Amino acid sequence: MRATILNLLTTFAFLGLGESTPLAALDKRYTLDSNGVKYKVFEHAATGATTKIVSNSGICETTPGVNQHSGYFSVGTNMNMFFWFFEARQNASKAPLALWLNGGPGCSSMIGLFQENGPCTFNGGGSEPTLNPYSWNTFANMLYVDQPIGTGFSYGTDDATSTLAAAPRVWKLLQAFYAQFPEYEGRDFGIFTESYGGHYGPEFAFFFEQQNAAIDAGTIAGEKINLVALGVNNGWIDPANQYKDYIDYAANNTYKKLITPKQYSTYVSTYQKKCVPAFAKCTGLTGNDAACGNADDVCSAAIESPLESLASFDVYDIRGPKNDPFPPETYLTYLQTPAVMKAIGAQTTYGECPDAPYTKFISSGDRGRSFLPTLSQVIDSGITVLIWAGDADWICNWMGNYRALSSIAKKPFLSAPLLPYTVNGKQYGEYKTSGNLSWLRVYEAELVDIGSPRLPETADVAVIGSGIAGAAIVRSLLHERRRRGTVSGSESGLPGDGKIVVFEARQLCSGATARNGGHIKPTAYEIFPRFRKMYGPERAAALTRFQLRHIDCLTELCASEGIDAAEAREVETADLYLDEETFRKTVKDLAELKEWVPEVDVEVWESDEARKKFGANESVAGALSYRAGAIWAYRFAVSIWKRLLDDFPEQLFVETMTPVEAISTSPDELADFPYIVHTPRGTVHVRHVVHATNAFASHLVPGLRSKITGVRAHMSSQRPGDLFPNCQGQRSWGVIYGGAFDYVTQRPSSPDEPQGDLMLGGGFSRSLKQGVDQVGLYDDGARIDALTVSHISGIFPAVFSPKWGKGASVENAWSGILGMTGDFLPFVGRLHSGLTGRKVASKKVRGLHGEWIAAGFSGEGMVWAWLSGTALGIMVDGCEEEELAAAPGRPKGKTVEWLPRELMVSSARMRSADISNLAS
Repeated sequence: MRATILNLLTTFAFLGLGESTPLAALDKRYTLDSNGVKYKVFEHAATGATTKIVSNSGICETTPGVNQHSGYFSVGTNMNMFFWFFEARQNASKAPLALWLNGGPGCSSMIGLFQENGPCTFNGGGSEPTLNPYSWNTFANMLYVDQPIGTGFSYGTDDATSTLAAAPRVWKLLQAFYAQFPEYEGRDFGIFTESYGGHYGPEFAFFFEQQNAAIDAGTIAGEKINLVALGVNNGWIDPANQYKDYIDYAANNTYKKLITPKQYSTYVSTYQKKCVPAFAKCTGLTGNDAACGNADDVCSAAIESPLESLASFDVYDIRGPKNDPFPPETYLTYLQTPAVMKAIGAQTTYGECPDAPYTKFISSGDRGRSFLPTLSQVIDSGITVLIWAGDADWICNWMGNYRALSSIAKKPFLSAPLLPYTVNGKQYGEYKTSGNLSWLRVYEAELVDIGSPRLPETADVAVIGSGIAGAAIVRSLLHERRRRGTVSGSESGLPGDGKIVVFEARQLCSGATARNGGHIKPTAYEIFPRFRKMYGPERAAALTRFQLRHIDCLTELCASEGIDAAEAREVETADLYLDEETFRKTVKDLAELKEWVPEVDVEVWESDEARKKFGANESVAGALSYRAGAIWAYRFAVSIWKRLLDDFPEQLFVETMTPVEAISTSPDELADFPYIVHTPRGTVHVRHVVHATNAFASHLVPGLRSKITGVRAHMSSQRPGDLFPNCQGQRSWGVIYGGAFDYVTQRPSSPDEPQGDLMLGGGFSRSLKQGVDQVGLYDDGARIDALTVSHISGIFPAVFSPKWGKGASVENAWSGILGMTGDFLPFVGRLHSGLTGRKVASKKVRGLHGEWIAAGFSGEGMVWAWLSGTALGIMVDGCEEEELAAAPGRPKGKTVEWLPRELMVSSARMRSADISNLAS
């Protein structure tokens, strides 16, 4: 998608090349060693600017022959503005020059560099950046600047408290840039920006043109900026009217409607009563600071904030969860490593979006001011202008951008048709253009919503579901096929060219995997006695060991593939017991566990010891501690899908927003593809159908309707109090009371967050009907249960006070649907026709075929799902009896030996695994 935007920008924006002007003289040129960094320093008499740069650091841009420079331009006394400049990869001596600015106000342009359009990226995972093939510096010389002062790596003092005040600083930076790099004088120049850049872009362009006119008139000295293009992405341009478009977007976006028609009318009435009169007092770009600030505050509180509280979503992509892991923020840690800071010449701690610059701008009322008249003047000046927006963005949404642009555009633009914007025959959006003005709406601009232009007619395997189980199944299939040399398209020898099609009804990985707490916690002392009663001690030990394997399998896989965004780690887990009776019974059961699973090491802490060790209060009767793991499951699964799509582009098709409505069997003439998968987008004929939909499996497998059911559970993200023990993300907890429990992990610390958020779930028995009213629920977007959330919001303060402190808050709370089976074990393996209701005449089908399942993880998905899915992938290809070497994410040996047989689907098991068992 970034490539498509780049193509459009280069088409619309960079037209013609300018002539070079003579070099400006520099007063001084010398080297300076400052804090271990060796700078090349230039002092320029005409501008009074001092530049300190380091060249070709080897960081980020590693394309041979492409130069880069970074460091500081002084734009005033003690005003040090950080920049990072990259030559174009193609034809740098003639390519245009582009300035990229992120928004905020006060957000670093390193965000754009590493997460959006720069030469390197962490978006594929890993702790080191990789080259971005879609970088804008493929065709343009790119300059990234941290502004205003105090943003990113920029430092010093600055009185810029508004967009108008910031414009001269950036102009001075460009004057210093031309003095430092005179070969770019006169080169075609473009400003590209996003979000708050709806303020920056128009004003900076307008100011630069004013300065050019003053230079022509001889009233100031300086280098003219050959500004030919302005591009603004999802810009905050006209606040008074864009607040109204939050209401329209909430009601009419195509991804996640937030309000009903009745609610829409209520919000519009509120807007008219509160926002319109408030913004009527905010006129002009100077003065009226209090009125403009008040208007912005009033409308944000009346419209934006209430709408955002209606559902959990990512404000930059409404299809994703609130804590969307993509793109990963690995670059934050990377930029603050001493070696990287030294290499690029950074002199201060990095601040992605620090408070100080933001507060200055907000205090001046800048956020509430309209830059629509300024944008109109820029358009009238003849500069090529592109306004573009991703239509899944909530913040500064496309409706507001299009309405703002339409309100100032001339008649030829308004009457111009909207045309499909296509790349390689696929439509990615729609655009219109007239003269020097263009508009682009980009469809579905992130991985969470992906798909092919058309579904393939045939495929070998259809996988329904894109959570952790689906990812494990597909990864196992593809990796094993690659090992055997049977993966490469038409040469694979497999029916349907070996294609695997993944169907997801919603966004990628949007179900239980995205919503759980990521606790890789085999509670061996609890599951062993439970399964011993059902299967005997030997088989209980096998089931326990299968769960235990997940700790190493998941953490080692993330380490081997560099999936740092998943934050996978081993932790010490502490189960805190609130009643003496349950604690004593559990301790008594440990002896038998130790006999049958001796490798499990559970440490017992009596009440006083537990309180001292874990910082809890007198409510704790005792504790058990042992080894566990933690992971951000959504980030993990999405990273796996990204790798698979990159590694197997010809074999893997992931189709989000494509629900499977039905499955039928094929007529005789298509016997090699015995199943037909029916979706709203068409049908696909396949040999294998794999069900990886957990609680929802019975929708397409009617025989499971009395064997598996949905159960709603709740999770939360919480900021701990300032006195809470800081374990750096290396501990997790359980709070046990009677037959109920809560479960907690803590995200690792970071430079920006010394104390990571707590991911706390549970409280199931605290609903109005003690959990019974949560059984049989399947809507994870419905209103959350207030009693349950009240419990999980208060349990940790109750257990840890007074070592809890102040400043704690519940950042977010949400629900997810568990898939509970009648025997608390997942269903893994082949589904017989008695369950599916679909019978295939097997004699007419050559080779392997069938329906399969990995689902029903009964609230313990992090210790069942990955290896269940991995095993199933091997079974689909009929290799479960093959002796396999150990590999990241999978144990060695025969699958039939390490996959417990109790998980397999059989007629006998189905007869006994009825959900009526849950009542007891």
